[in-house]
Amino acid sequence: DAYGISRWGDGLIGVLTNGNVCLHDPLSTDGSPVDLAEVIQKLERRGIQTPVLLRVSNFLEHRIRAINEGFRKAIEQVSYQGDYRGVFPIKVNQQRQVVEAITEFGKRHHIGLEVGSKPELVAAISFATGKDLPIICNGYKDNDFIETILYANKIGYNITIVVEKLFERFSRHLEAKGFIAR
Repeated sequence: DAYGISRWGDGLIGVLTNGNVCLHDPLSTDGSPVDLAEVIQKLERRGIQTPVLLRVSNFLEHRIRAINEGFRKAIEQVSYQGDYRGVFPIKVNQQRQVVEAITEFGKRHHIGLEVGSKPELVAAISFATGKDLPIICNGYKDNDFIETILYANKIGYNITIVVEKLFERFSRHLEAKGFIAR
């Protein structure tokens, strides 16, 4: 109650009767909680000192399922004729393991990646195995970024460019590459 875990833990995080914080694996069938204090003690016995970063990939998979299930239900309820396609903005968390997990778990739900720069685009392309992963390009697009987008599109990657303001330079670049005609 002191930390309000019931308000933000979404059933994934709890407190044991001994007062220790625990994690509930949303994909586990046995439902037994994992005591975080015990996890830390085991790590320390192995010579790993705190602070440590613990990644719980089952939480990512669970949240991807929950978000997509929520949209599926809403789409059915209102008889919406379109599809829901979520995207993960790489700038939120660029750690390879996180983006890998999201793209792997997200394949079933056609989760894409949103990028805002050429380096993020190059990273997204490396995760777009099979070229089925949609990539949304947002943000400022200089010539190098635009050219990388166009070349990736030419070789089959599913890339959408978000254009907020059609700058003269941007439209001239697309025209010169044969993507738009005046």
